[in-house]
Amino acid sequence: GLFDPRLVTTTPLLSSVTLGRELFRDALAKMPALDGIFCNNDDIALGVLFECHRAAIAVPKTIGIVGFNDLDMMQAAFPSVTSIRTHRYEIGRQAVAMALAAIAGERPRQRVVDLGFELMRRESTAR
Repeated sequence: GLFDPRLVTTTPLLSSVTLGRELFRDALAKMPALDGIFCNNDDIALGVLFECHRAAIAVPKTIGIVGFNDLDMMQAAFPSVTSIRTHRYEIGRQAVAMALAAIAGERPRQRVVDLGFELMRRESTAR
């Protein structure tokens, strides 16, 4: 019962830090009381962080930020940004192995492979 479509933003534009700033400005215009944001990648999350700095919005006191992929820049940012760590190398390795097996006429043992994830808690979210 908590879903609010005003809180979801999608765009066909290519992801970038600049786009993250713009999307965050739009989100704040729709929901000024926004207190947390989950971004579908770290570029967008870093743009949100930069826009918070520009607008003097305290992170995490006023708003929490979470990214996705856990790129190195999330640990280096100030404050450091919480992110979901995915096992990208292993995802690629297994995808290539499955594609090569399919080319050879083999059926995969599993159609869906769950490699898990890790929540890397950092300074951008209240503890």
